[in-house]
Amino acid sequence: AGLPMRAVAAAGDRAYALARSGAAFRSADGGATWTATAPLGFAAGRPTLLAIGRDATVLAASGRSVRVSDDAGATWRRVVALPRGTTADSLAASPVDARIAWVGTERGALRRTTDGGRTWRVVLPRPRFRTSLRLLPDPGRARTVTVVTDRRVLQLVGRTVTARPLLPAGTWVSFARDGASLVGLRAAGQTFVARSIDGGRSWRRERAIPGVAGELAIGAGHVAWAAGDNGTGDRFLLTWTRP
Repeated sequence: AGLPMRAVAAAGDRAYALARSGAAFRSADGGATWTATAPLGFAAGRPTLLAIGRDATVLAASGRSVRVSDDAGATWRRVVALPRGTTADSLAASPVDARIAWVGTERGALRRTTDGGRTWRVVLPRPRFRTSLRLLPDPGRARTVTVVTDRRVLQLVGRTVTARPLLPAGTWVSFARDGASLVGLRAAGQTFVARSIDGGRSWRRERAIPGVAGELAIGAGHVAWAAGDNGTGDRFLLTWTRP
């Protein structure tokens, strides 16, 4: 059995998880063992997002509130709250520059910080989509992020947007990055993993994973978790039929 998770983020061997109790945990060995971080201070039961950045940087968001840790969760600091009437629904941190992160809101706007969360600037000023399923930062370019929406994949470089073709039909549950690949958890009769190796232009069905639901996170060695209301936190291994 795994750690019951409401939220999870992974990068290499590092992973962070929020338990259903509201306690936060970190792992430095790919989820084999977990230790508690300092308390986040969010209201119990509220949806919370996690994102791992460069070195010891990790972010958490709940409602309008964003927290940043520069020491792997040993301490957390509050940063500027999102505008009234908005709620964070996606979060990402650059693996290249610890000062850069993005937060998407339920109304479709996307904001970016370049100073460690102290200030946030709108980089997509108007709703471009109904909801953002995941923000996936580029592993090699600090100001580049892939925005996966309920309909398509967008690549944002600075403030320039490039749209990919519409996503295949079906219910897409969540997305994650595995190296250069984009990976989606999709429900179409049964839950299965689909993968894109061309930036979201095309997708290939890889394998069925019955009983798995929730927010997807992938660490080193293709080790994955699915967290959320239905996520158990159990680890499973992703294997690909092609490189």
